[in-house]
Amino acid sequence: MTHTGQLLRKMRTTRNLTQQALADLLGVNKSAIGQIEGKADCSTTTLRKWTEALDFEWEVAVREKEYIKTNGCTNARAAELSLQA
Repeated sequence: MTHTGQLLRKMRTTRNLTQQALADLLGVNKSAIGQIEGKADCSTTTLRKWTEALDFEWEVAVREKEYIKTNGCTNARAAELSLQA
């Protein structure tokens, strides 16, 4: 299952940015980027900042579990599919 940190790393690498380049964009230390990418979860504020800095669309979708089951998605996969460049 993909966790949030892995998804954030994928977003960063999709834009061909190093951790340092993203840190510069966000005004944080490079070590903060590594820490966030290593976490299973993060705040919605962090997710919003990353999506905006990396020019992704910010969208939150809440669906009933039955929707996810019938469409063959895990919660993580559904979240991953909701992020669009």
